[in-house]
Formats: sequence, structure tokens, C-alpha cells
Amino acid sequence: MRMRINKKYYDFFEQTKNEPLVIIQGSKRSGKTFSILQKNGLELFQSNGKKIQCFSASPKQQNFGLMSDFQNIFNPVLPTTKSNATQKTFRYNNNELAFINIADTINANDIANSLGACDIRYINECNMFSKEMVEKLMINNRGQMFFDYNPYQKFWIEDMKTDNNFMSTTWKDNIQFLTKNQIDLFRQWTALGMAAEIGSYNYWRWKVMCEGLS
Repeated sequence: MRMRINKKYYDFFEQTKNEPLVIIQGSKRSGKTFSILQKNGLELFQSNGKKIQCFSASPKQQNFGLMSDFQNIFNPVLPTTKSNATQKTFRYNNNELAFINIADTINANDIANSLGACDIRYINECNMFSKEMVEKLMINNRGQMFFDYNPYQKFWIEDMKTDNNFMSTTWKDNIQFLTKNQIDLFRQWTALGMAAEIGSYNYWRWKVMCEGLS
């Protein structure tokens, strides 16, 4: 299977391959979620005996975001997997990749105990999760944990960032995968934001959605 890879993310994943936590902050359409799914999907098809879990904070995000993106990326080889639509799992050889939705009402201890040990975990839009929930998931994770988020505001992830495990990205890092209309829109929002007053919506949209800054 041939696959287009974003070199910025490929290099970052190589640099952080020995880091227990890998953290990516980014603007809209920066390619962070897509690239993490690519990496974890390749683990599914190339490793042996790996258990991989991808977490989302809502069923919509789970079904129409993460899992939909994964299916689009690996569509040519999905027929070779054993999939379960109800449990939202994909199995290949001795590996399993699962998409899991965690609601706010679920007790952190309960969900961590029910899921058991895992090799790789990915927390999509991690700013939607409590620090307690994430720490419970970290305890019984044997390998790397991946985090991504849009920087709407400061939150607990700041305590986990280091010079070696963190990368900030923008739409410009993913420009080769965007359409002309998307690029034009980001450029329009950038021009409006740079001319706007600090604290205005146009300024916020530029800083957060275009520049990936909080």
C-alpha cells in the first residue's frame, strides 16, 4: 500500500520514538490527527501482538472524526482486517486497534480498570479530558501515549510538555494536503486577524485556528 506521508510529522515521530508521551498542539487542518492515525494504523499492520486504543470525548468525534479518518487512510487494506462495527475494533494478525468514546460521566477508575493494559494509547482532543482520567489511562499503558489538541486555552497538558516530546503545528505545515479553498480561507482569516484588535473574535480566530497558539 502506497501512502503519502507528511515529512514534518514523520521526522517528529522518529525523534520522539523513545519518549513515553508525544504531544502535538496545532491549528485547524494542521494534519496532527491524520498523522497520528497513520502512525498507529501502521503499527496495526506491521507489528505483532500490539494493543492500540484511540480515545475520543464524544460519539460524534469517535464515529465521524477518528474512525472515519482511519477508514479513509487505510481503506485499501481494511478488507484484510477482522473488524467489529459494534465494538469499533480492527484486528490484524495478533494486533488490535480500538476506537473508544469516554463520556464525562464515566468514573476514571472504572474505565481504566475495564480497559486493562495497553501498548499504545492516543488521546484525541485531549483538552476535552480531565487530568485524572488521563493519568489513570497512563498507569497501565506499556508503550507510548499520543496527545493532540487545538490550543483554545491553557490546561493540564502544560505539566507534561518537555523540549523533547512537544511540537506545535499550523495549517501551513500541512499545506500540500489542503485544497485551494481551504488555503484561501486561512489566508483571509490571517489577514483579518493581523489587522484586528487584541481580544476581538477575528484576532482570536487567527491566533488559535490559524497559528495554533493559545
